Formats: sequence, C-alpha cells, structure tokens
Amino acid sequence: MIRVACRCGHKANTPAAAMGKLYTCPKCGERFMLTPECLAQAPPEAGLPARDPRVGQLLVQAELITETQLADALTAQAERGGKLFEVLINLGFLSKADLHTFLSGQPGVTAIELRNYEIPYDLPPIIPADLARKHVLLPIDHMGKLLTVGMACPLDATAVAEVERATGLRVKAMLCSFDDIHAALDRYYPLDKAPEPSETPAETPPAPKKRAVNVEDILARLDALEALPALSSTLRHIKEGVARPGHTIRDLAGIVCTDPALSAALLGLANCAVYGMPGRIASINLAVTILGSATTVRVAENSETVPPVPVGSHFDVKMFWLRSVFAAATSMALAKAANREHVGEAYTAGLLHDLGRLALALVAPDATGTMPPNQGIAELLRLEQDSYGITHPEAAYRLAQRWSLPGFIVTPIHCHHAPDTAPRNHRDICMIVAAAAALADAFPAAAPDNATLDACTGPLTHLGVSRTVAADIFETTSQRLRRAAGK
Repeated sequence: MIRVACRCGHKANTPAAAMGKLYTCPKCGERFMLTPECLAQAPPEAGLPARDPRVGQLLVQAELITETQLADALTAQAERGGKLFEVLINLGFLSKADLHTFLSGQPGVTAIELRNYEIPYDLPPIIPADLARKHVLLPIDHMGKLLTVGMACPLDATAVAEVERATGLRVKAMLCSFDDIHAALDRYYPLDKAPEPSETPAETPPAPKKRAVNVEDILARLDALEALPALSSTLRHIKEGVARPGHTIRDLAGIVCTDPALSAALLGLANCAVYGMPGRIASINLAVTILGSATTVRVAENSETVPPVPVGSHFDVKMFWLRSVFAAATSMALAKAANREHVGEAYTAGLLHDLGRLALALVAPDATGTMPPNQGIAELLRLEQDSYGITHPEAAYRLAQRWSLPGFIVTPIHCHHAPDTAPRNHRDICMIVAAAAALADAFPAAAPDNATLDACTGPLTHLGVSRTVAADIFETTSQRLRRAAGK
C-alpha cells in the first residue's frame, strides 16, 4: 500500500499498483496522475507528536527562520510535543505577528478577526476540548456538512484531518491571530483550576448572573414561530392597491417588499414544493408573481393574526422596519455599483437580514426589555448571547432554514456580521449585505461618519466599491427614507 496526498490536504491509502494511473480524491473529487510527488509522508511513529515540516520549510523559504532553527525546533517538538509553529514562537525564532502575516499571504488562506465574531453557544462542543487545544483551533460556524474552523495555522493538514475524522464534517479553515485563538480557547474550553491555598478565607464570589429566560425555552419558542407580525399598514396598502383599477402584480410586489415579515412569509410559501421551485425563489417580485394576487392578499390577512411584539420589550418596530428597508435599498445599490448579478436577491437579503432581532423581541420580550439601546455590533452580539443564549443572526438562520428560504438568502442572514466565513459561492452577496447592514445601523443620520465607513472597509474592498460611492448611496437612501418616515 502507498499513502497518497491530494492538494486539498486529504490523505488516503491505495494499492502500490496504482502508481502511474489516474486517481480520484474521495474528498474533493480532483483527478490526477499518481506520481512520487503525490505520495504523503509516512505517519509519525507511535508516541511522537504529529509534525508539519511543510510549514517549517515554507517559513525557511520565506527567510523567516533558518534551517538550523527549524532543525532545533523539530528536535524540541519531538522532546516536548506541541505544534511546530508554537515551538518556534516559544524558542524566540518566530514572532506571532510574522507568523500571521506570512500565513495570510498564502494561497487560499482567508483571515478573519475572531475577536469581532460571536461563536454560537452550542457550537464549541462539536470539537472535543483536548483536540481544540492540541491543534490551537476552534469551530466558528456550522452549515450543513461544512464546519468552519478558526486556526492559528490553516496550513496544518494533520489538524484538519483529525477534526474531520472527529466530527464527520468537511472542514473549512480560516486564519485567526495566535492571541485571539488562545483567548477564545480559554473562553469556550475553560480549564478546571484548583483554588490556590490561602491563609485567609477567600471571599465568596458573586453568583453568576442568570439569563432572563431559559435557553431551551427560547429555542422552543423560535421553533414554534410560523410567521412574524407584519406592519399594521401593509394589509391596508395591499387592499387599496388591488382595489385600484388597472393594478398589476408589480404594484403589489412593490408594497410587499417594504415589509420584511410579510416578504419572509411569501418567500417561504413560494419555495414550497407545491409550486415546483423549492429552495430557488429568492426574489420578492418572483414570489408574488408565482403566488398571484389572491394568495398574496390571503397571506397578508393571515399575518394580521400574528400577535404583535409586546410593548414591554421596548423594541422599536418602526426603526426596525426603516433600517430593514434601508439595508434592502442599500444592498441593491451596492450590487449595482459593484457590477454584481442578482440585484433583486440582494434587496431581499438586505430586507430580511435582521429578522432575528424581531423574532427574539417576540419570543423573549422581558429579556429584550433589559437590553441597553444603541450598542455596537460586537457588544450587541455578546449581550444577546448572555440574555437569550442565541444571537440574532443565529435566530434568523434557524427560522430561515425552517421556512425553506433559499441558501442565497439564508447565508447572508447568517453571516452578515462575519461575511468572510461565508461559502465562496455566496461570498459576494454576504459582503453586500454586511456593508449594507453596517450602513443601516447609522440610519437615520443624513450622512455616514468615519466609524460607520470603517466598519464597511472589508466588504467594500472585496466588492471594489469606494467609500465615496458608499457614502453617496447612504445619503441618497437616507434622504428618501426620512421623507417616507415623515409622511
């Protein structure tokens, strides 16, 4: 038998007679001729730590370390264990900053700021704590069979393979800074430490703050939601529209697309198998066209039976509506400015991106009422995790999946605060909605400040849209919506 290594990092055993023949990687499907260059290095001897000399040689080639330093680090690794890059850092041969800069420049490596990303509370246990600490990594997102993992060294093929074996999922590795990874490991995989002896009795620590509601109760209420409350004025506008002589489906869709809750309900219905296009309708115009006027009116009438958000939640429904429409219009404008396709779908994703906030206010009004207003995104996500046990992107993702919304809409709903974690085929629309969401958070200002534009820098750079263009889009959209809100 010989051990074959694919470029995707997958390794497998195959008969030696296969040398010189075509081989298909069972992981990524790539076909290539088996040559000596395709052979994987022999596995480490029992009792010795796994090594990744490939990373070491790359560091030597980049002139960040010398051959002698690499040899010394490999010897130290064999004696004491640990990851090679950690040994190099501990020996003083390599700085954390140089390692991060080097890895971020490698082909196929994407970096994210882990400190700005809130990991769902129920995700870390998917990777055992000992495995996470051993390889300096942790899960940051899970979608279907794909597990996104933050790593201090995404080139560590051994670590990726072990995580895939342990979880049964396909791993997508993302680069995170060394310090951020260790801080996250301490937070999500705390070590049990025995109290140090003391001559004086220690003060009794305060009891941990309890969540306002039970997490399981929150999830159960979310899973029971069949619809969200539409605006009280939407049904009136729809009935007035269909009563008007010569009205068209386009006119009706124009009313629907200003109401995120009703739009979600109609999209969910249009994506049912009975209409023949399950999981493929991402445009509100198309959904209304498929359903027709009578069905659209009936769904709107049913939405009036959904209880409104309780007053005690202090949730500003009007501001939620305005910012949702702002994000939708801005998403469409950004898609056009970036010369991207699926402009209508970008509008839909922008309109629905914050449905989780409305849903959480509906199912946990008491907890929502204790949330301080006007928080930055990172702090808001932390507060939501503490108060609800789930963040608004996770809540919306849970609903959108159950309502059979298409992946082209579900993904930006889930990833609009961390667009770098989105699958490559949905990366553009996630960047669009991420930028639009950051701009929407500054509404109803007449113009964006520098902090708002700074929050959009990553997505705008990805899209090739300048800050000036983004500011112009903000000002135009804000002016229109402030006029509409005043009517």
